[in-house]
Amino acid sequence: SSAGQNPGVNTPSGRDLPRRFPSLHEAPPACARLALALQKSLEDLGVRRGERLLLAVSGGADSVALASLCALLRERFPLKLGMLACDHGLRPESAAEVRFVQALGELLDIPCETCALTIPKDGAGIEERARKARYRALEDARRRAKARYMVLAHHAKDLAEDIVMRLMRGTGWPGLGGMAQKDEERHILRPLLFVEPGELRDFLQELGIPHCEDPSNQDTRYLRNRVRHTLLPLLERENPGLLASLQGLALLAREDTAFFEEQLGPVLALCRLEENCGTVTMALPEKMVRGLAPSLSLRLYLKLVHRMNREGVAGQARSGTLFGIDQALRKAQRPRTFQLPGGISLTLTGKELVLQGKKTGQGAYETGIVINRKNR
Repeated sequence: SSAGQNPGVNTPSGRDLPRRFPSLHEAPPACARLALALQKSLEDLGVRRGERLLLAVSGGADSVALASLCALLRERFPLKLGMLACDHGLRPESAAEVRFVQALGELLDIPCETCALTIPKDGAGIEERARKARYRALEDARRRAKARYMVLAHHAKDLAEDIVMRLMRGTGWPGLGGMAQKDEERHILRPLLFVEPGELRDFLQELGIPHCEDPSNQDTRYLRNRVRHTLLPLLERENPGLLASLQGLALLAREDTAFFEEQLGPVLALCRLEENCGTVTMALPEKMVRGLAPSLSLRLYLKLVHRMNREGVAGQARSGTLFGIDQALRKAQRPRTFQLPGGISLTLTGKELVLQGKKTGQGAYETGIVINRKNR
C-alpha cells in the first residue's frame, strides 16, 4: 500500500496498467461482444456518433469497465469522451484512486479531470451528502465540457439494490421500478444497467486492467451495504432468477412512466412558476387537477414537489399527505393548507392549487476542480 493508505487496501497505480490498450479487433471475443452490447445500449438511448459524453469514473471495477468499453468502441462508434474522478476525502486511499484514474485516462486516451470535494464528516447521512456533492460536481463538469450526458456505470445488481431500497421506503409505482436508464432532466445515462457485474469484472480480467476496491462497500452500517450483503442474497436464495425478474419490473416501470408523463404533460404546461425574495411559488388551476383520475393527480402532486426541489426548495412528499390532499381536492371546504416535510406548503384556494417554499441554497459542501492538463 502507498503511504497514508489503509494497511489492508492495495490500490493499483499506473504501473499496474498494461502498456498498450487493444483495438476492438484485437480484443478477446467476449470483450468485443460486451463492447458491441454497450454500443447497442447507447444507440437505443439516443446517443449519436460523435456525441460528447462525460464518464463518471471512480476507479472501481464498474466505472473502469465502462471507460474501457467506450475506448474499445472508439473506431466503430466514435464518441468525444471525457472522464471525471472525484476525491471525496473520506478515506486515506482516495487520492491514490484518483491518480489511478488519471493514469487509466492516459492509457485509454480519454481526457481526465479530477474533482476534490470537501464534505463535513460530522452527523448522519454522510453517504447521501457525498452522493449529492458528487452529482453536483459531475453536472458542473458536464456543462464545462458541453457534454450532452454524464454516463454512470450502474449495473443490474445496483438496480436490484435500488428497487429493494425503494420498496422499503414505500415508493409508489412506477418509481418502484428503480433508477432510470435515461434521465433527461438530469442529463444522466446508465447504459450498463442490465449488465451483470460479473461480466464487467471478467472483461477487466481478460484485458489485464486492474481496479480499486472500496473497503467501505463492506461496511454494513450503511443501508445499501446491508441490502447488498444480507437482504439480496436471502431473496436470491428464494428466487435464483431475482435479478432478471427485477429487470423486467424496471422495464415495465419505464413504459408506465412514459404513459404518465404523456398524460400529465398538458396539465404541467399550465403550471405558473414565480420566485420572489427566495420564495418559490407554483400554481395550477384546481378545476384542471380535479378532473384527473386519482392515479394521475397523486403523481401530479409528487411531480410538483420534485419540481420545487429542482428550484432549490428541499421539500418531500409522504403518501399519507398526498392522499389527504387528493381527498380534500374533491370536497368543498376551502381554503385548505397542507404542510409537507422540508418546508413546502400546498394550499387549495378554491381556484388554484398553490405550492410555496423557501430556497435552501446549494447544500453544505464545496467543490474544487483541478484539470489534469497532461491528459488533455
